[in-house]
Amino acid sequence: MPKRGFFMSSKTKVGIIATLLEFCVGVMLLIGGIWALMNGGDEAAAAVSKLFGSGVIKLAFGVVELVAGLFLVLRVFIGDKLGAFGNILMIIIAVLWLIGIFCADVIGFGTGSAAAILSNLYKLVRDLIIFAAILVNVRF
Repeated sequence: MPKRGFFMSSKTKVGIIATLLEFCVGVMLLIGGIWALMNGGDEAAAAVSKLFGSGVIKLAFGVVELVAGLFLVLRVFIGDKLGAFGNILMIIIAVLWLIGIFCADVIGFGTGSAAAILSNLYKLVRDLIIFAAILVNVRF
């Protein structure tokens, strides 16, 4: 007799976890995009803006975050109806997130006190976890 409840197949668990990651990253990107468009922005948008010295870049980054987040959240509910376009968009999101990681976490890394270095390491690892969550949803 098959076991039920917590004893589901590992394939089912992986599917549920990937869907949950996709939804959470989508909501995070939606919030970051709205925040950037309200002239605030998450750390990645602020770092890109600071690096290039332009508020237009920050707004463009915010629009990309907003569209990417909307796409990810919709994909949880409607499935992968966009096919190859959806996969290309996920790859673009991954590349932009890497650029954000580089701008926000790598540039200027290792300067300051031990507490500042630990804070930078924490942010870097957090952003790499989000990057991994984005990569989980790329269909190779």
